[in-house]
Amino acid sequence: MKHYHLDVVVTRGGLVESRHRVHAAVVDARGKLIGVSGDPAVVSFWRSGSKPFQVIPFVAEDGLDDLGWGDDELALACASHGGEPEHVSLAEAMLRDIGLEEGDLACGAHEPLSLRGVRLAREAGTRISRLHNNCSGKHSTRRKFRSSNSTTSIRMAAQRFPTKWPKQQHTRLSLTNMPTAFPLARPSR
Repeated sequence: MKHYHLDVVVTRGGLVESRHRVHAAVVDARGKLIGVSGDPAVVSFWRSGSKPFQVIPFVAEDGLDDLGWGDDELALACASHGGEPEHVSLAEAMLRDIGLEEGDLACGAHEPLSLRGVRLAREAGTRISRLHNNCSGKHSTRRKFRSSNSTTSIRMAAQRFPTKWPKQQHTRLSLTNMPTAFPLARPSR
């Protein structure tokens, strides 16, 4: 197995201000651990990496077809978008398609993640809204897929993949009842 020593180093004026150790796990197609940096057993949050799993039940229940949505809507539902005008417009259209509006989103407003998005919003004098939130596409899909069994469906969809879902006590659950914190090597498999 290959061992990598990866650090992120922040400098200021030529001096090291902070150093951050990178913990990572690399697996092959069979799920065998073939490379590590730091500690592959460190417990970490999966966060936005779970978004595609959260959309699987929506797609499986013909949600895309029922709404006439295509690749763009699917991509926004699975992504952490940059808050650029095209992302904001698409998220707004997705909400409109399901009879909702920006105020129905559970996520808060924040500046666009992309530099282009920030620049364009400032130049246009755009009011930053919940639609700029990098999760607004996923939240739009989740608002549509609100059946009582949605969290169970999401977890079952994720379990169809070769990931080893942990049963350890340090597992954390997201609002969608999916495990979101566990050793790095597990979601890699």
